[in-house]
Amino acid sequence: MIDPEDREHQAAVVRLMLPYLNGRFAAGFRLLGVLPGPGSVRIALHADDGTGYLYEIGDDDVAPGWVPLLLRNALARPAVPTGRLVMGMHFVPLRQDEVAWSLEEPAVDQVLRTLRALSDPGDEEMPFLVGFLLRGTTRLRLYVQRQERPGVVGVDVRLDNAGPAVLGSVMSLLEERRYRRPAGDDPHCAYVLDLTAWGEAGGS
Repeated sequence: MIDPEDREHQAAVVRLMLPYLNGRFAAGFRLLGVLPGPGSVRIALHADDGTGYLYEIGDDDVAPGWVPLLLRNALARPAVPTGRLVMGMHFVPLRQDEVAWSLEEPAVDQVLRTLRALSDPGDEEMPFLVGFLLRGTTRLRLYVQRQERPGVVGVDVRLDNAGPAVLGSVMSLLEERRYRRPAGDDPHCAYVLDLTAWGEAGGS
């Protein structure tokens, strides 16, 4: 039986990887599937040369939202053969501290990771995400509504800084008046919380 926490992690990765079934996951690779492993998730890929690979990523090694970027960075270099085949695929255990993170996260993945982190139905402590708007190429405005209070709040974040620390702090930061800004010409929120500098020197 799969541990409940592992099951939640694996289900999150499945939801995250589904869109990649419609096209190439990375240069030279197509996604075949996502399989549950013992305390891990396994990503099945088909290379253009016909070779199948099964990359195993430990559930405790990296959060679901970072799995695509971790895997893309691993695929940027030849896989180290282990001599083990699983279902006819070359089995490759993957650890994030053994991967050279040389590739940047594509903008579309930044957006998807940010929105999924806030819209996860299993997380009752996060604000309820009711909308979003890309503002240029580097910023995203989130529209959140708390259950205990009426009104929608706009939250501006930078895509390159929308990591777990920022997203996990949105609820508490909603009460911080120093981050509040007028909504301006945006009729969809009562006010805006500007977190674009949060986490930088002097911004936390």
